[in-house]
Amino acid sequence: MRRTTLFSIAFTAMLMTAVACDGSSSSAPGAGTTTPDASPTTTPPVVGPLLVYTIDADDAGGQADRRSYVVTYDAGAHREVARFEIARDGAQSPRIALIPHGVVVVDANSRRIVAYDLDGSRERELRRAPDGPNAYTIGIAASPDGSKLALSEQTEPVCGTATETGTKFCDAIAAHTRIAVIDMATGRELILLPQSDPRLAEFVGQAAVFQWRDDGLGFAVEGYTNTEAPGGLATVLFDGTVRAHRERVYYAYLAPNARYVMEDDLRSCNLSSDLERHALALRDLDTDRVLASVREPVLNIEQGEWSPDSTEYLYRTFELKAAGDGCRQADESTATWHVLHTDGSPPATVPDPAAVRGRWYGERQVTYTCLGAPVPRAPYCYAPDGSSTQPIAAYVGGQLITSAVGFNIVGFVGQ
Repeated sequence: MRRTTLFSIAFTAMLMTAVACDGSSSSAPGAGTTTPDASPTTTPPVVGPLLVYTIDADDAGGQADRRSYVVTYDAGAHREVARFEIARDGAQSPRIALIPHGVVVVDANSRRIVAYDLDGSRERELRRAPDGPNAYTIGIAASPDGSKLALSEQTEPVCGTATETGTKFCDAIAAHTRIAVIDMATGRELILLPQSDPRLAEFVGQAAVFQWRDDGLGFAVEGYTNTEAPGGLATVLFDGTVRAHRERVYYAYLAPNARYVMEDDLRSCNLSSDLERHALALRDLDTDRVLASVREPVLNIEQGEWSPDSTEYLYRTFELKAAGDGCRQADESTATWHVLHTDGSPPATVPDPAAVRGRWYGERQVTYTCLGAPVPRAPYCYAPDGSSTQPIAAYVGGQLITSAVGFNIVGFVGQ
């Protein structure tokens, strides 16, 4: 890893003080000291909150020289305060998780899990993937307090060739995948759960995406299917509970609290983008109780997004009109936005989804434009003909943070 922006020990101390003080301004120890024949120097105070994100950059132009960086941006002071490289030479952007005062990264070879301070210093290895070909780390997620790390690993090749006959074979993915939780301070395994455990027999795909519960009792895990099909969903608790749910999920179905899930009746006319959805429900995974639901026999329902506190779900509806291929497509002129509440109250129509997001996120609301036009989320921004990925511009408080390819929010630090 090559550091591209180095901050002194004083910066790290200042950063940690700012976080501990919930974002209040503080000066770096020793700031303003003088040396012979040198002008006094000061380090601008960290205001906070700090937004941590990743981007890709072509330092010399071209995919082969693409590099991935972790960037820390002071949203209160409107300035970048740290940046360091985590991958280069066109390698896949590593998986990353936020911890207090730093990040945890799966390296570009998916072999090592490494923790860094936010300026890229204090590199420390937390775990290595099992020895052997095709053994690697699949996914990670850090607990909210940063004390534990959930992860999944493939332990050996799923497919191979029989030595005696030369016959090629493939085992079930679950036979070579395991879920683990380690103590961040010691590396000690707190949970080691083979995906072949009978309690996960109904789980679909390979355990890959983790989300910690807001109550700290455990986490949810989603499955990769390596197809367009949705994956499985399971809950793993520290009391020994392992529960595979009947839901099959796509990204954003699971609420931020990892205890609620959005369900729908999604269907496609021609396996393209002509999707129809006429029912939507919010279900509690612990009790299996439907918290709220809506049904639109005529109007189409478009998948939306959860509020950060998991109490609301924003979605929109619109009429459908005939398309040339015999399917139906959205009539955008009829679109209206709605919020469904987990308290079971009727859905509320809202005139402006941006106002809803502003109420949800406040000073932490990140907005985006793609080729100058507002878009609801990152990181995808394409040329009009779809031929290439374009930089997406990200803003906080109306101030431009960056315009870059591969922008992805890791999280906020501080209050």
